[in-house]
Amino acid sequence: MGFRSRWLILAIFLTLNAHLASGCGEGSPRPPPGPGDSGPVDRGPDEPSFEGTCTVSLPGGHAETLDFGNAVLYSTLFQVVTIQNNATLPWEVRFGEIEPDGPAAFSLKSPAQAEPFTVPPGASVEVGLAFTPLATRNYRAYLPLEAPTWCNLARLEVVGAGVERVLLFEQQLEFFYVEPGNVATRELSLQNIGTRPVTFFFEAFLLTTPQSTLLARYRPFSIRAVNGVELGAQESGLNQPRVLPPDRSIITFQLAFRPGDNPNHAIDEPDHLPITGPHSAFLRMNTDDETLALAEIALTGIGGGPELATIPSTELNFKRVGFGSYFTKTITITNTGTNIPDTTADNLRFRHCRIEECATAQERPPEILLADGAPSPDFKLLHWPPADSGYRDMAGLEAQKSLQLEVMFRPSAEGSTPGPREALLHLYTNDPDDAHRTIRLVGEAIESPPCELEMNPLKVDFGVVEPGRSSPIHTPLLINRAQTPCLIYALHLEEETKEQGVFSLASDAKEDFFIEGGGTLAVPLRFIPTKQGAYSGVVSLRLHHPGANETSVLLVGSGGQPCIAMEPHSVEFSNVRVGCSAQARSVLVYNDCSNKQLSIQQASLVSSFNGNFQLVTPPRYGSPLEAAAGTSFSLIYKPSSIGFQATSVELKVVNGENAPFALYLPVRGTGTLDSRQTDRMRAQGGLPEVDLLFVIINSGGAYYQNYVASHFNLLATQGALQGVDYHVAVVSTDPGAGNGGSSGVIEGAFWPLSGTPAERIIKSSMPIDQQTRLFSKMIMMGPLGSGTEWLIDPAVAALSREMTREGAHNAGFLREDATLHIVTIADARDQAPHNLSQYQNFFRRLKVDKGFFFHGIIPVLFPGDCAYDGGPSSANDPRVKTMISDSGGYLGDICTTDWTTTLGELYQAVFKPRASFRLSNSPDLTNGIVVKLDGIEVPQRQGTEQIWRFDPTLGCCGAIVFEGAQVPTPGVVVEIAYDTACE
Repeated sequence: MGFRSRWLILAIFLTLNAHLASGCGEGSPRPPPGPGDSGPVDRGPDEPSFEGTCTVSLPGGHAETLDFGNAVLYSTLFQVVTIQNNATLPWEVRFGEIEPDGPAAFSLKSPAQAEPFTVPPGASVEVGLAFTPLATRNYRAYLPLEAPTWCNLARLEVVGAGVERVLLFEQQLEFFYVEPGNVATRELSLQNIGTRPVTFFFEAFLLTTPQSTLLARYRPFSIRAVNGVELGAQESGLNQPRVLPPDRSIITFQLAFRPGDNPNHAIDEPDHLPITGPHSAFLRMNTDDETLALAEIALTGIGGGPELATIPSTELNFKRVGFGSYFTKTITITNTGTNIPDTTADNLRFRHCRIEECATAQERPPEILLADGAPSPDFKLLHWPPADSGYRDMAGLEAQKSLQLEVMFRPSAEGSTPGPREALLHLYTNDPDDAHRTIRLVGEAIESPPCELEMNPLKVDFGVVEPGRSSPIHTPLLINRAQTPCLIYALHLEEETKEQGVFSLASDAKEDFFIEGGGTLAVPLRFIPTKQGAYSGVVSLRLHHPGANETSVLLVGSGGQPCIAMEPHSVEFSNVRVGCSAQARSVLVYNDCSNKQLSIQQASLVSSFNGNFQLVTPPRYGSPLEAAAGTSFSLIYKPSSIGFQATSVELKVVNGENAPFALYLPVRGTGTLDSRQTDRMRAQGGLPEVDLLFVIINSGGAYYQNYVASHFNLLATQGALQGVDYHVAVVSTDPGAGNGGSSGVIEGAFWPLSGTPAERIIKSSMPIDQQTRLFSKMIMMGPLGSGTEWLIDPAVAALSREMTREGAHNAGFLREDATLHIVTIADARDQAPHNLSQYQNFFRRLKVDKGFFFHGIIPVLFPGDCAYDGGPSSANDPRVKTMISDSGGYLGDICTTDWTTTLGELYQAVFKPRASFRLSNSPDLTNGIVVKLDGIEVPQRQGTEQIWRFDPTLGCCGAIVFEGAQVPTPGVVVEIAYDTACE
């Protein structure tokens, strides 16, 4: 509702404060003093003295001009002129005709224009004037005033202006292109140019486009701030009256456009939706101005358009570069916005202002400047626009396209000393919320000595690796033959195939590192082919000394199906005293293919480093390896010199009648002079990660599902108690469609089968009520599954590469650094047809070094009040029990009468802290073992209580095992010091 006020028409009134007297005619006394005189005036002996003046008082204290200010067309403003007679004689006043200089807009309302009126001595009279403009222009007029000559009054000037409205504001705001989820802002200013206060308020945002019943709560436009003060979380800026005084002051509102805004989203929903295309709305405003009771401000914007992303986002560090040399690095610039079809106006452009403000302006390319704005002498932009980048000055950078911006750091030696250098890279774009981004460029200028480097070996062969899987890490050595340290810019990897990224440097120390004189550096490399076929690449060094030769190592490998798997994937002897031999390490070789027969033809060391590594027990040659069958070989390491050393075991494998192919097992060790070895590990690696997968029966076992679902609080509580970052998912025991069930199960697919990935994986970061709701939905899958239950195989299928790759049904569950726990819950035996060793080999490959545990709540005791599916034979089935015992998992009975206790024990086993810490070498127990937690030595016993013990059966060389409550808490650093045994 608008505000209304009533104009009161001014009436003529006369205030008399003295006696009425006759007019100013013949016989009257002489006039009183003029405006310049003061006090009594002696006019002579025959003339009486007069006191006072006659005056005209104008509104606002104006002396000669009556100003009506701004008036809306066809409206009428009233002003009052006060005529005051301070003389001792009456004053007869007469107004003449108003003399306009244009269309008549002013009128006299009182008293009657043609009739004179008398203002008695000491009295006043008020005269009303009206202003009614008919056009948008400035008006000026004069009102003649007849009065006694001694009043010195001739005429009154009257002015005013006609305007369309007195409340000024933008009637349309355009936000242009904005990426969904981003925010563009515009200012809306309101000013009152009228003559009285205006009260107004914003009533509502009326969205006109897009229109959909699905978007009933959609609010892309909003008020963010008033006069620079941001609104609170619960404030909308609507329905709040505000007053604008008639002093031309301004109230400024910051309006925002956020396409896709979803402020009332549920906890598990995103805060914005991918809503693109045109948006329009009206901001409805109510006022108490009679000429503008209701107004609508048009708002328009487009969901989609440019969004700038850079890698790195804030700083590019070149680290150390020698005088006379240079180093280049790349900044990746991406338009992560949304493309709007049939236009290029939404492309990312490089300019100094928004596209709507300078649509015809010249592009402004990136520039590198010092803090004071001067050009940088040390940093340089190599190309603009970058060659073959897809960027065009006129069209811009399309959505989801990237370009590489090359920046060079060449320390200027002119008048400079070694030390830090710094500059700013400025990017000017049409991104609505990131129009000017700066990236800090830093580096250090140094004096660099010459280098003499070589790589050993000059070629690394990764052999045959299954596409999509990673090879073991191979570590060729970089050797500095000079006696002075050599500083290296970076290890630079170039591939000779079109598929980039199949070779990678597995180390974080890829750039800016020293190799001491005579020292060595291991260069860890990895190979991940994407398809079958041969690959090759080169790792080269960029050196700080400008005259140094470039050193490189050739990389080769093939994508294929080797079928041969080795466990472990690589052999690490760690530190071994020179002249001593480390304990032999065994390697299991097995056939990982179910449909191929293989045999090993030869095993040898690629480079033995003068006999430091020796193959002491070879694998079985020539004999066929059936599916899941295996053989083994063993190695020893006896260093003859100090320093890091590496080699590979090459296996020549025959696959039927095909030509032999090669597989390689990396082997590493370090020679030392000190027999004392210290192994350092962090308990749980900080925040431990657990990936927990349930395999639960869905063939008539709905009550088991209910038991597990209703006790989720036990899982969440135990996970929180141990500070575990967990993922939880569920599959059924149903082997898949066509196996007697009607659940429509896809083999290995996480439940539920429909929905989004977010509804199939529970994460500890979710709110607990959301976790509980999802867990119940995942577990309660119903009783319609196949009566042929598979208790292990569904987990294998669920964690296969086909199901866990990016974009697949189970993507996002399995994490590389997480411990994997499988929990099978069923009242039947495992009826899968596959060999148990195939499952063992799969999990062995998936999680090396005991990062895998299998648990089960299955038939165990066959109590009298509970019947297993399949009878007593189900309790005697060894397959699942073997998986549990081999991995050290938890075994519970499906016929338990206390599910709270059983599930509580299960989750304690899943989330229990790490208790054992393996040694990297065999210890010499005669000199004892010293264990420290966060630097504080811990005794083996404290009174009668055992704190830790040495278990020689774990791993290659034994382990320290903590007992009960003494297990280190997450994040604690465990140090184990011992003398290495000399074999």
